[in-house]
Amino acid sequence: MMSPNRSQVRDSKPGRGKRSSLLDLFLAAFLGLLIGILLLFLLVGRPPHRMSPRLACMMNLRQLGLCLDVYAKDHGQRYPPPERWCDTVVSVFGPKTQDIQKLFRCPEVRRGPCDYTMNPHATPHSSHDVVLLFESRPGWNQSGGPALLTTENHRREGCNVLFADLHVEFVKTGYLATLRWKDADTVDANRPRDMQRDHCQVARSS
Repeated sequence: MMSPNRSQVRDSKPGRGKRSSLLDLFLAAFLGLLIGILLLFLLVGRPPHRMSPRLACMMNLRQLGLCLDVYAKDHGQRYPPPERWCDTVVSVFGPKTQDIQKLFRCPEVRRGPCDYTMNPHATPHSSHDVVLLFESRPGWNQSGGPALLTTENHRREGCNVLFADLHVEFVKTGYLATLRWKDADTVDANRPRDMQRDHCQVARSS
């Protein structure tokens, strides 16, 4: 029986090792690509319906805040009249925003027509920590202060609040009493001028 030629053995073994290394490298790269796609889907491409209700509620308030901000920039740095703020947002931004009605409802409860209330003392010039919009019981065109605030939408753990600088926070129940509802010694720029004048006169007399 003839033994294989040394040159044949020397030529064949490195070829098999090289092909094996290339195959392992390809499989490792392919596996890494699959893992990357999976992580991308889980972290970034999560379907909207899987978003937590609390986060979706925060995003609603953020979008409503942007609507109010755009309106104010187009109307002499004034927000819509507090008693008509919902109607104004729908009439101005409804044609441009698909399903705008969903922005007014907290996904945690969905009792509508609107689960948010506007603070009438907030203006585009308010301090960053003044409340602008906050969670309340269902209504429409609601405006007011802490008496309307509710924690029922999120198991009484707290509520989402949009502040004058347009950032949103989930404020826990124990900290709600620390919220700031207006700037000290300021006049509400959203009120008619005659009402502002009366307010100033009362302030001076007191």
